[in-house]
Amino acid sequence: MTWSLAALQARRQESLRSTRHGFEFENALYTCLAELGQAAGDVVEHTAGSTGLIRGCKVGDVVLTLGPEHAAAGARIVIEAKEDASYRLADGLAEIEQARKNRDACVGLFVFSARTCGTDVASLARYGNDVIAVWDAEDPASDVVLKAAWSLARALGAKAGADRKELKMDLERMQKAMREVERQVQGMEDIRKHAQSIRSCADKIEDKARVISDNISRSTNILEEETQAIKAQAVSGA
Repeated sequence: MTWSLAALQARRQESLRSTRHGFEFENALYTCLAELGQAAGDVVEHTAGSTGLIRGCKVGDVVLTLGPEHAAAGARIVIEAKEDASYRLADGLAEIEQARKNRDACVGLFVFSARTCGTDVASLARYGNDVIAVWDAEDPASDVVLKAAWSLARALGAKAGADRKELKMDLERMQKAMREVERQVQGMEDIRKHAQSIRSCADKIEDKARVISDNISRSTNILEEETQAIKAQAVSGA
């Protein structure tokens, strides 16, 4: 399986150009997931406009079906995208639960937009068979978080499929790997926040230096003007 951030960025730009009313979070997420699914041999469907198992319910924006080469082939993962400042973690968990039922999926992935999500949402976290992630559709650097969330969801799908088929698996090793992914993503986010803080401080220092430089230039000009005036008076007086 091959995957690259550059490929996702290219797809993102293509989606941006083809969207009539501008960049849409849901479409951008589907574009990236379709790229990931294609590389993994999975089937990715954009289901946002279609009704699921629940009468009149269209919850569940994307459905990923694990491909025939996967150990849990046929297992379904539902993905819900949300760029809405009114949504909190509890709302996301409730909606992805409904989405799983509506799309007959064993695993759910709820993706909050980094542009609107609240502070109660971690960059990446698991809640049973659901994964919660925060993604910035306009920042390629955050694609690594989306890929980590996608990998966790597929691993949970594999676990669910193995349980259903009574297949043997090293559950402890898988759980340990999942926890490590979550821990590393959080560490990366901490580094990004520190880097942003450093950049912010650097910008403030540069702004302050610019103001001081302008003040020095202004005062220097005044001194030069006064010096010239004194010189002119001395010459005229002589």
